[in-house]
Amino acid sequence: TVPNARIYFVNKETSDVPYHIFRFSLRPMRVVHPWSKGEPVYGNIWSRDFDANAWMHGLTEGTDYVYLYQINNDFRNKFSSCFEDPDAIANGNIFYVDKEKAKLVFVE
Repeated sequence: TVPNARIYFVNKETSDVPYHIFRFSLRPMRVVHPWSKGEPVYGNIWSRDFDANAWMHGLTEGTDYVYLYQINNDFRNKFSSCFEDPDAIANGNIFYVDKEKAKLVFVE
């Protein structure tokens, strides 16, 4: 990783506490978690529903890595086409954003 890397934090069905701890721990890298992915839930102004193509496009516009803190089957089913190896989609995995291929590449 590079010191000025931008990391997109994916956190499904949990509070925002893990995001804030992760963000603090990785300073000076920039950790982004702009909204929840999926159907908006009543009262949650941070939820936004978008498809895999829109998400990947956004990632290639300035994100270096994606960290899957906690995901669910809905996330896996909806966004698996964004990953070079869908079998690598799992909690705790980090992916490099390959902007040329527009794919997320598992970092081992």
